[in-house]
Amino acid sequence: MMLGMGLVGCQGGDDTASIKEKEAAYRAATSGAQNMDPAEKQAIQRDLAEAYMAYSAEHPTDPQAPEYLYRAGEMFETNLADFQKAIDVFDQITTKYPDTKRAPDALFRKAYIYHNYFQNFEEAKALFSSFIETYPDDELVPSAEFEIKYMGVPNDELLDKIRKDSSVQEESDEFSGS
Repeated sequence: MMLGMGLVGCQGGDDTASIKEKEAAYRAATSGAQNMDPAEKQAIQRDLAEAYMAYSAEHPTDPQAPEYLYRAGEMFETNLADFQKAIDVFDQITTKYPDTKRAPDALFRKAYIYHNYFQNFEEAKALFSSFIETYPDDELVPSAEFEIKYMGVPNDELLDKIRKDSSVQEESDEFSGS
């Protein structure tokens, strides 16, 4: 019986150690202290993201699984600019772990990618709306509403549009006596 409990306690131990090594390599590669070839840096980042995904696939009930998936999604989105892969990873979180603390952020980031990188406004709006409906108390709801309101406005026109909307709101407030 003790042997069985020891094996359960070690679930993912080797995998966790491997992730720790890859995280250390990632920190070294991104610290700026090393003058590393960009392709080598990307390979280290991709290796870590894939290790996170592998761990989550091999240990889906581990409480760390959704966190590792989220880290992989972030890395694919921000470090590797592999937006479709990021969406696929964030989708795993929203479908497999919908009640975890990372699910709202994963859904928001999926919508953000569709809006800002793919310019797929229809899908982005549907995802932002789903986010608002599913997580109405989340701190990112105002950001989702902003994204919907200004969806499709070119960046060079965005600031002028926000200023115009702000001055219209101020005039409305003055008129209503607020």
